[in-house]
Amino acid sequence: MTFRQHEGRDTVTGTESVLSTVGESPEESGGTRAGQAPDGAGQDLKVDVPHPARMYDYFLGGKDNFPADRKTAEQMLGVFPSSRIVVRQNRLFMTRTTRYLAAELGIRQFLDIGTGIPTSPNLHEVAQDVAPDARVVYTDNDPLVLAQVQASHQHLY
Repeated sequence: MTFRQHEGRDTVTGTESVLSTVGESPEESGGTRAGQAPDGAGQDLKVDVPHPARMYDYFLGGKDNFPADRKTAEQMLGVFPSSRIVVRQNRLFMTRTTRYLAAELGIRQFLDIGTGIPTSPNLHEVAQDVAPDARVVYTDNDPLVLAQVQASHQHLY
């Protein structure tokens, strides 16, 4: 596990998890390098194989997904037509809950377990909109998610 501080934010990474208070979106950091994690990460993103985290990103309208993810997500809509609505309602629940916890209850520390691929609005964006001093730790044990996050935020690594 490695600990780094970047622009006043703490970042901790491990081989199968990522913990960070990253604030930039993939667009701000230059996007994802297609198909491969940054040098040294060694994790192939397997863009030809659908992945649930990237399908979720697709349903949210994110940009970190590939044709295999989109094709499988569209097939899923054929079987479960409300999939996109369920995913978006889940995101809306996170934003409402986070806003309430930060604004009404004064919570300033948040832990996002199973964060998946960052898609705006991220938990830190919602919490820090209400309380700029809020701190957020993101965690995920999926190696592909770690590789995708590293590729999207390679300027931090």
